[in-house]
Amino acid sequence: MDNQDKQVKILLILSLILCIVVIFYSAFHVEEPDVPSVVHVDSNTKNQDFLETEEMDNLSPEDTESVSTETDENTTEQVSKQLDEEDNKKININTATEDELEKKLPGIGKTTANLIIEKREELGGFSNIEQLKTIKGIGEKKFEKIKNLICV
Repeated sequence: MDNQDKQVKILLILSLILCIVVIFYSAFHVEEPDVPSVVHVDSNTKNQDFLETEEMDNLSPEDTESVSTETDENTTEQVSKQLDEEDNKKININTATEDELEKKLPGIGKTTANLIIEKREELGGFSNIEQLKTIKGIGEKKFEKIKNLICV
């Protein structure tokens, strides 16, 4: 073998090694996921425009003095109030009309809504939502669909 053949073989081996490295790198390299920006909104910032992430990166320390990083004291109260409002959106099976039961509960038609009202009158009101399972047409599957939408 002459020198030129050896050089060609060495170049081929190096090229092969380089290709293997590139393939393994691309196969095992995991890019960092984009993390969305978190913006604290309180009553003072509701109507303000927010900066994009790139614009935030270019702000000077003086520009960021007005950005609040403290937790709003009312946050817990606001969340509690919001949860209470969500509970109020539940349908009270002791006061709901046939129309409300039929339109707001999935899988409850006119006949089943009528049976719910009859059972309510028979019991003098439901003491818990589980009592709906005793009504013909409301089995475990249907109850699972509506249990988060109702209350007593």
